[in-house]
Amino acid sequence: TIVSDTAVTLLTIRMNEIKNDKIASTNAIPNILFRIFSAVLTDKLVLTTNKAQSFEETNRELQAKKYQLQETLKSSQNEIAKRKKSQEDLRQYQIHLQELVEERTAVLEKTNQELQAEVLIRQQAEKQSLESEERFRNLVEISSDWIWEFDQYGHYTYASPAIKILLGYEPEEIIELSPSDFVHKENKQMTQDQYERLLQDKLPFKNLEVLFLHKDG
Repeated sequence: TIVSDTAVTLLTIRMNEIKNDKIASTNAIPNILFRIFSAVLTDKLVLTTNKAQSFEETNRELQAKKYQLQETLKSSQNEIAKRKKSQEDLRQYQIHLQELVEERTAVLEKTNQELQAEVLIRQQAEKQSLESEERFRNLVEISSDWIWEFDQYGHYTYASPAIKILLGYEPEEIIELSPSDFVHKENKQMTQDQYERLLQDKLPFKNLEVLFLHKDG
């Protein structure tokens, strides 16, 4: 007496066709069973198809994830290889650097030894020079002769203590003066010319006679 809407969907029959009818009639049963079987089979096929599509989509997703994982793994392997190479390069560089340090250290030690030897030689030479200079200065300062020295401009740079006895000047008083500063005006040019010739020739000389004025005139 009551038929749900499922009959329309599964059996593709109208409710008024089955309402008040006997389901167990010989004509109705095979038709109904066939329709039920067809509907169930269709539903199973649809379900199977949906599952297949879902499985295919899942499979595609898994394949995509597998590809991503492979790419990630490949990238990781490349990164590991790069790091290993960098570590090896660093190790080789450290070895090379250590060799350079040892080489430079050996060179520096050798250079230091050579410098120490050179410093020792120079110290000995300076000591001998100071001793020689001291002996020379002692000889000069006790000499009764006036020993002097002047630069390329004809100015005195040294005068021995004997000048005090000869001209009445202290040695430091005549520093940066010239021989022409100690003669009469009429002899100034001649004296200057004489000493200029000595400077130009740069040769030993003797028998040079100059008339100097004493400090007191």
